[in-house]
Amino acid sequence: MKILRNGAKPHKLKSTMTFYIFQASTDSSLFAVTDANDATRILERPKNGHWTLFKSVEESGQPRIGFSESEAKSDIKDHGYHLTRVQISTKESAA
Repeated sequence: MKILRNGAKPHKLKSTMTFYIFQASTDSSLFAVTDANDATRILERPKNGHWTLFKSVEESGQPRIGFSESEAKSDIKDHGYHLTRVQISTKESAA
């Protein structure tokens, strides 16, 4: 049984895409999303860095932390990749 956030109903997708998520070696908050395990489609990294495969995920049709599936699909169609920046902030508190 699939558990969905906030009572969302599952979407039936006609065909699903596998998203390949690459992380920049020179900027740990910068990620590129493609539809193939091929970093050569992504623009060159500044400072002589490179793209490293972070993970791959199947399209779910549900809200996703880190990037919008619909925006990624549109950018991949138009440019071959989708760029996103993910920054996680944590705060410590004294108990």
